[in-house]
Amino acid sequence: PSSNVNDLLQTRGGDYWVATTGGLVRFDPKGRPGRRAAQSSGDTPAPMFTVVSDDGDQRTRIITVLREGRDGTIWAGTDNGLYRLELSNGRRSLRPVDVHFPHEYPELRIVTDVVDDSGGLWISAPSGLYRRWPDGSAARYTMRDGLPQDYLSDLLEDHEGRLWLGARQGGFFRLSVDGSRHAPVV
Repeated sequence: PSSNVNDLLQTRGGDYWVATTGGLVRFDPKGRPGRRAAQSSGDTPAPMFTVVSDDGDQRTRIITVLREGRDGTIWAGTDNGLYRLELSNGRRSLRPVDVHFPHEYPELRIVTDVVDDSGGLWISAPSGLYRRWPDGSAARYTMRDGLPQDYLSDLLEDHEGRLWLGARQGGFFRLSVDGSRHAPVV
C-alpha cells in the first residue's frame, strides 16, 4: 500500500512482515507477484504481498515498529498507539491495545519502539515510557518519574536483560527495573 517502509520483522516461525505508512503487510517470497498489494483473503495461490485490514483511520495505518513477543504475539506500534495482530475466522486484523496514551494531541500516541521483556511490554513514545503487564494493566512514566525527557525514541533489551532507553534529545540511558510497578530508575 506504500513504498515507505518503517520496519521489517521475520518471526520465529519464518513469516515476514513489513511496516509501511500505508498499513501492515505480510510478505510471502513464494507468493504470486503483483503490481499492488492485495487485501487479505483466501486467494490461491497466495499473493506475494497481503495487506492486513485494520478498519481504522489513517494514523492507525502508519505502522512505525513491529515486534514479536515472547509468546509469539505480533505487536505493531502505529501513529495511533499500540496494536496486536489477531487471526479470527481466517482473517488477520489489528486490534487496539490500551496503554493509556494521552489524547490531548495525536502526536502523543505515536509508538516509537516496543520491547517485550519477561515481565511484559515496554513502549516508548513522544509522551513518555509505558509499561504493559501481562494482566493488561499499564502505567506511564515521564520526567515527573525521573526520566531524562518525555520524547523517547528507542528501546533495547541487551543480552544481559538490561533495558536501555534512547531519548530524542539528550542521549541514551540504562534503566533499572524490577518486578514491581514502581517507576524505573535511570
